[in-house]
Amino acid sequence: MYSLRAEVEFCAGHRLMKHPGKCHNLHGHNYRVVVTVHSDHVDPETGMVMDFSTLKSIMKTMIVEQFDHMTVLNAADPFVGVLESMAVPIRTMTGEPTAEAMAKLFVENLKTAFTAKISGIKVEVWETSANAATAFLGKCV
Repeated sequence: MYSLRAEVEFCAGHRLMKHPGKCHNLHGHNYRVVVTVHSDHVDPETGMVMDFSTLKSIMKTMIVEQFDHMTVLNAADPFVGVLESMAVPIRTMTGEPTAEAMAKLFVENLKTAFTAKISGIKVEVWETSANAATAFLGKCV
C-alpha cells in the first residue's frame, strides 16, 4: 500500500453556538489541514499514485478557496443573517462547525475529486498546534 500526504493552511473564524464555554463566542483559528490518500496501485506510466502538485491543487480548490478568511457557522446560527446583512463572508454547515465536522466535510468532498485509484482518505483538521480532529474514508493505515 502507498500513501501520499500533503498539507494546506487557511484562516477562518467560527463559533460553536451550543458550546458551554468560550468557544460559544466568535473566534478564529489558523487551521492546518493534512490530507493522506492511500492506494494499492501506482500508475505504471508515471510510477506515482498521483502527482503531489495534483493533490495540492485539489486541496487548494476544495478546502482553502472555500474556507480561507470565512466565518464558518452552523446554518441555524442567528448570526448568519446578521453577518450576511453586513456583507461578511460566511460559510454555513449543517450542525456545529467543529474540527470534526470540517474533517468529515473535507473527506466527503475530496472523495469526489480523485480520479486515481484511491482506497482511502484521511483528513486531519488542526485548530491549534496541539489539537486536531481526524476523519477517515475507505481503507486507511
